[in-house]
Amino acid sequence: MANFSEEQIRDLFKKNLGRAKKLLTKLPIFCGEKDDFSGLHGWVFEKTIQYCIREELKTKGIRTNFQEEINLGGRSRVDLVVGKTAIEIKLRGLFSSNSIEKYRNCKTLAKKQGYNCYIYLTLGESYRPYREGIINVLGKENTFFLDEAGEWTRFIDQLIYSLK
Repeated sequence: MANFSEEQIRDLFKKNLGRAKKLLTKLPIFCGEKDDFSGLHGWVFEKTIQYCIREELKTKGIRTNFQEEINLGGRSRVDLVVGKTAIEIKLRGLFSSNSIEKYRNCKTLAKKQGYNCYIYLTLGESYRPYREGIINVLGKENTFFLDEAGEWTRFIDQLIYSLK
């Protein structure tokens, strides 16, 4: 059983996003602009997920290495690598049908680089064709939508399985 629930992850993300925005305003270089910028939400979500993964693995006595923003080839990158598992982390899901093919290519590149699993995790995907499309491309066992109960536990179980 996982330590976190989908709701706890959402709450942790929101709390830390608020803290990140507040801390940005305390930087000496802050000049009174908005305390937000493109990419901040995604970055905080990625860090939240990484933190939760680390905590889950620690409580299960699993030690492994973590790498961020790994090049898969060309302009393709993956957000997080845990052991030999590549994980794409998306806050708001896909933005176009082209993204489905992009992740098909990333999965192929990840396999060529020697990763044993390519996982897609998102806080949610409300557009059914994109949701179904990414599941068809990566497989149900490698796609996780935290807008459904039980998905975090399923994700952690799959990650641990892929680390063996």
